[in-house]
Amino acid sequence: MAISYTTDQPVRIERMNKRPMPSTAFIMDFVRMCFTEDLCEVDFTQSLTAMGYLQALEEKRRKEFFAATQRLNIDLEALERDRAAFRDSNPEIYEWFCIMESKGKRIESLYTQVYVGLRRWTLINEMRLTPFSKHNCISMLNILYPPTYADLPTSQLTQNTLNAQRNAYFRYIQAVEKSGKDVLINLEQASRRSGEANGWSVVRDIVDVYLVKTSSYIEECRTVKNAKEFVIVNKEKRTDSGVSLSSTASNFSTADRKPQAVLRTTPVIRPSTSAGRPITPLEKPESTTTTPIERKDSKFERFARRLKSRSADNRSQSPPQLEKQPSFVNERPATLRKMKSTSVLRDGRHSRDNSSDRSMLPQFTIDDAQRERLIRQAQQDKANNLVKRRPSPNPNPYTYQSKTRDTHLAVPEETSPTSCRITRLDQDPYQDPYRLPTLALPSLRV
Repeated sequence: MAISYTTDQPVRIERMNKRPMPSTAFIMDFVRMCFTEDLCEVDFTQSLTAMGYLQALEEKRRKEFFAATQRLNIDLEALERDRAAFRDSNPEIYEWFCIMESKGKRIESLYTQVYVGLRRWTLINEMRLTPFSKHNCISMLNILYPPTYADLPTSQLTQNTLNAQRNAYFRYIQAVEKSGKDVLINLEQASRRSGEANGWSVVRDIVDVYLVKTSSYIEECRTVKNAKEFVIVNKEKRTDSGVSLSSTASNFSTADRKPQAVLRTTPVIRPSTSAGRPITPLEKPESTTTTPIERKDSKFERFARRLKSRSADNRSQSPPQLEKQPSFVNERPATLRKMKSTSVLRDGRHSRDNSSDRSMLPQFTIDDAQRERLIRQAQQDKANNLVKRRPSPNPNPYTYQSKTRDTHLAVPEETSPTSCRITRLDQDPYQDPYRLPTLALPSLRV
């Protein structure tokens, strides 16, 4: 049985490496749930699993960056040998590579702090357990800081640095066994802020910053498809803002950049005074005739034109004789579904038709003075209606005035826009908010 287990062990390890990696969102949720902001609620029983997920996330970030460079046809070895030649041939891709490389170094610096900080607090928790077990503490130390490393976690953590960490924690384990747990106070207060009992909040904030920046870094690498689409996207972002191309400098231009790689192939030609050249007058067009722009007449103009045409027709020809229409007083409505008000209006209209003879209507005539008076009166009525409809001024912008009552309903202060405050973690999303602490542990005081 033991021989079979030893023989199948490489196969099991190979299968474990081929298992799908958990998603970035799952890793972020699990790590935040395990390492809470309150030290008393931290689940140290899942700390090894969470640190394993963080290591997988860091490997995933590096793989995504390498895959993006492969899609952009970037030869990393040739780039390291001669960066100037690659910059001249592919300025935009080289610029993207430099930006992502700088971000990657800062994220790696954050991961170094996460690597050291979480292991420190995991060992502190193991040494503070009751009853104290030296064998369990040494077993945890061998898991977190093994004697040898096949691959170093980061470039900042060398083999000598990791061995120094391992030896220092071993001395702490011996001191706790000999003198008690009070020797851990100096270790717990390392890197703490003023007014805080320990340095756990600093480590927790660094973990949160690392998760956010790593997730954003992975998404940026995945958006890169290939070199052709990458160049087209960057060209579309440099739109012409109306400034002369001779005086506009690109934000990413260099001294020896080819202009056709940045600017559009058919730029818009326009006069520019930035180079000190005088503006030449434009040539006059051949035909000076311009087509008038049709505009819509106002209601008063259409009303006046209609009255004017009607008065002209009345002067030129005699008024037509209107035929007498028969009355329909005795006729009942066709259906009973109509409203009572409609039937009353219809009956009243029929009664007016019977009482008056349309053939005896007087001729309607209007002169210019009456037409102007009607227009002026209509304009005055419209102005009066606008004044009546104008709402009363409301001095408080966060109160609501009721339409039926003359009361004001004040909005609570918590819901007003001025009470909302949005705090940002840092100004630069890729600037380290915390200085990398020294990797040497505090001196042991027994």
